[in-house]
Amino acid sequence: MTYVNAGRREISPSLSGKVLFGVRRWKQQQLTAAGPVADAMDDRVKELENQLRRVVSSGSATS
Repeated sequence: MTYVNAGRREISPSLSGKVLFGVRRWKQQQLTAAGPVADAMDDRVKELENQLRRVVSSGSATS
């Protein structure tokens, strides 16, 4: 069985998939409970993540 290295411990791919699914479900529940403000903030975070990816991939980021 192949394991994903997670720092000091190794996690099986099936376990990591279950954890990620749980995190995504938890996030969706939190956004639903928080309402439109949380949706707007989540959208803004996604925009900023995409902008950061573009900057990093273009090599414009300074070290």
